[in-house]
Amino acid sequence: MILFRMGSKQRMNFRIVDYSIGVFSGAVAGFAVSATIPEHVNMIWGMILGNLVGMALSIVLSLLLMPFFGSFEVMVPLHLIGMFVGMTGGMAATIPGVPSPSLAIGGGIAGGVIAAIVRYSDRKLTLPR
Repeated sequence: MILFRMGSKQRMNFRIVDYSIGVFSGAVAGFAVSATIPEHVNMIWGMILGNLVGMALSIVLSLLLMPFFGSFEVMVPLHLIGMFVGMTGGMAATIPGVPSPSLAIGGGIAGGVIAAIVRYSDRKLTLPR
């Protein structure tokens, strides 16, 4: 109800926050996956464990951010980011010699792209025809 009474400057802040949450959560998920999955694990098990770590992290972040930004704006992008970054980061973490910062940077980029895709599809589906 409050969102409909906001001025254009406040709505712009929420748009920027959506992308910032995506980039931050992707970077945190990439780093968490690289820190928890050892290199000697099989790539399939790395993908499964990375998915579990990414989804657990997205649940925690969703519960922390939902009261401030709303459930759709937080839950949908975070769970997609947690699943995608967790699985790809888990597979990449099993490759010897891949540093943790590169997985965090890749997770941040993927988080921003997924947040943009969710934002675009939400806007496309909710516009009047």
